Amino acid sequence: MCGTLQLLNINIEDQYLASIAEVLSSAEFNPVYHTVYEEEDINQALNSEYSWDLIILSDFDAKNNYPTLTSIADKFPRIPIIFFTKEDIAEVAKTVMVQGATDCVSPRDIGRLAPIIKREITRRRMHENYNHAIEKKEILSSITESSTEEVFLFNYETLLCYYANSRAIQKSGYSEQDIYRLTPADLYAEYSLNHFKELVLPLLEKRQESISICTNIKRKTGVVYPAEIHLRLIEKAETKFILSTNKDISGLWYKIQKLKRQRNLTEKYIRKNTRKANFLADAAHDMRTSINSIILSNKLLAKHSNEYPDKGIDRFINAIYHSGSHLLNYIDEFFDSPNEESDDSEVKKEPINIPSFSNNVYQTFAAIADKKEINFNYQVSDFNHEKLHTNPTYLKRIIKNLLSNAFKYTQKGSVSFKVYAPKPQELEEIDFGSENAIAFQIKDTGIGIPKSQQDQIFERHNRVDHPNAPEISDGSGLGLNICKELTEALDGNIHIESKVGIGSTFTLYLPVEKSLFKDKIVDYPGKKSPPSETPDFFTNGKKSDKTILIIDDSMVHNLAIKELLSFTFNNCITTTSKTKGYQILKRESIDCIILDYILVDSDSIKMAKYLKNHKLYSHIPIIIYTGKILRGKELERIQQYTDAVVKKNTESHKKLITTIHSCLRSNTSIS
Repeated sequence: MCGTLQLLNINIEDQYLASIAEVLSSAEFNPVYHTVYEEEDINQALNSEYSWDLIILSDFDAKNNYPTLTSIADKFPRIPIIFFTKEDIAEVAKTVMVQGATDCVSPRDIGRLAPIIKREITRRRMHENYNHAIEKKEILSSITESSTEEVFLFNYETLLCYYANSRAIQKSGYSEQDIYRLTPADLYAEYSLNHFKELVLPLLEKRQESISICTNIKRKTGVVYPAEIHLRLIEKAETKFILSTNKDISGLWYKIQKLKRQRNLTEKYIRKNTRKANFLADAAHDMRTSINSIILSNKLLAKHSNEYPDKGIDRFINAIYHSGSHLLNYIDEFFDSPNEESDDSEVKKEPINIPSFSNNVYQTFAAIADKKEINFNYQVSDFNHEKLHTNPTYLKRIIKNLLSNAFKYTQKGSVSFKVYAPKPQELEEIDFGSENAIAFQIKDTGIGIPKSQQDQIFERHNRVDHPNAPEISDGSGLGLNICKELTEALDGNIHIESKVGIGSTFTLYLPVEKSLFKDKIVDYPGKKSPPSETPDFFTNGKKSDKTILIIDDSMVHNLAIKELLSFTFNNCITTTSKTKGYQILKRESIDCIILDYILVDSDSIKMAKYLKNHKLYSHIPIIIYTGKILRGKELERIQQYTDAVVKKNTESHKKLITTIHSCLRSNTSIS
């Protein structure tokens, strides 16, 4: 089967159509016939969507040199036309061939039709393939010439340039005549001819299809620029060529150099910030140690306050204690921000004692009220459920921001701090969405906030435009925005009521688990301080007969901690260095070692490791007592050689005593 043949018959009489069909069938053609006679039908068929493979035409107007044939041949020169005539071929063929016919047949030699068709179809296909090849070559040549990359073709035997596109000639700076005398050594600054041959040897041996390198290309002027080179082997007529495609990467190279400079700067800043972070960590340690010493010393002073005739000293002791605790908490908040190293968006919560928490906040601001001579009223409900599950750092920041604003914008009158369980009706009015809540209310008699601006005060960088208080513009406008964001993180709500010239009331509502609350209010009006709710840490009864060794480079802290532990243990020895610590261990029987993380003359971890690996001291519990922030691998390393880690913060002395007892009990049970 020779395939489908789209055949157009023009003016062929019916009696000959059958003969044509029979001949084509015997030649295994699969013809699709279309026969027309009238001029209109002929034009319509020729201009239709069909792609005709062959036209068999009969034209009876010989006097006018067969006008139908001439017209079709002129309009469709690529379609083979076989002229069909009943006359003698010898007389007609010469004329019709001149007019555009491809060949000529008659009823007497109809058998010639099949080989003629095969010949013409083969010829047409060859012509189409040739045209496609020429077109493809022209397209590829056009692409090569218009390419933004440099293209060189080198003869492998002579290594002379055989071809270069326009971009390559323009970029190299050589003339078109000079370019064909160039070798790779003239272009690639880092390669001699021998080196280049070694480079492309894997292509010649067909071990690689291509080679890519980055090198410098040399212009005629001697200027070099970086480029990415791709090499391939091409064989044509038993001749080998090296095709080199060069891509200018100057822009990329400069970007890389810029990136390297930026990386060096980044590494420099990282080192600088690391040193700064280490400095801050050490500073935090020193501050915690010093403030802890103040708090402990104050506690010891409070223990002996009954020896002083002036009973008013209790109030000052209480103020010193709470101010020191506030400052220590502030350091904790500054250096140990929640979720600092965690990507977890969930806020970490813990149970807090509501009265104790509120009392500590009150004590912090009582000194400010004294200084400004403003009444500071404190009210707290006597809750059945005294625990609130929340993030204490977030809550403290919210309350402290609100109280700071209250004192800032109240020149006379009073500030009130009230903690209570709101009634269901109150929660419904603010659409709180929970039946049970704790409310922290801060009320002042300050300048107030205009009604028109109350909806915007929680927006970032928003400051109230108050004609009677130009000092408001001194703030950053971030305090209330931070309060709002932290409140939302705690699933709470802040409600405001304010009138200009009368004052403002901010109420923070936080949800709690379902429980019953009493409404009994304990009121501490005016400047009277509430009784301290800090439990006494001194033991009553018999002291422990254990000997405690304290190694800390702060003499003040050692004095305070020694005095503290002397209420619990019979013997406490302190020293400020590792060297003196070893001397004490040689002459004294030590039951527990309290070791500061940062020592002047030693690495505390190395010292702990040495003691744990020493047969005479391995049984002694070691407690790290430090104000340094310890995280990750650093903490894991410490825990390998110590029995416990206690961080210096508010009330950490209580935890230290508890930890010492725990370690001593464990050590006794093991022995």
